[in-house]
Amino acid sequence: MKLTFAYLGRSRMIEPSPGGERVLSLAPNLTRERVSFNAPLLEPLEFREAISALHDVVINDLRYKPRDRTAYEEWKKQQAVARQAQYRHELDLAKKALQERHGDQPVPSAVGIDRQRALQRGSQRIDGSSL
Repeated sequence: MKLTFAYLGRSRMIEPSPGGERVLSLAPNLTRERVSFNAPLLEPLEFREAISALHDVVINDLRYKPRDRTAYEEWKKQQAVARQAQYRHELDLAKKALQERHGDQPVPSAVGIDRQRALQRGSQRIDGSSL
């Protein structure tokens, strides 16, 4: 058997293009007869799905695409603002309740602000040490 091949050029492996993309260059065999398919299909829907899946595989771009996190970051900021507003509202309610309870006596300015000291007191109570 004698086969004759005539290629349009040389096939080249993946090379970077000027646009930063990688290109695979394949040269076709010019002596090969055209390939075609002309017949009725037994299962046309399955054939369509198979060709569609093959198309997705061929055109698939597997490069890493980072997620767009701008909406999530904006949501986090909104949640922090809402949480801070809730904390302020609760602090105002606590101050008002304290003012009502003690009448004309002045309310200390550090009520509800010195969180670290309160946390330390709470941990001392858990440990069993004195207040």
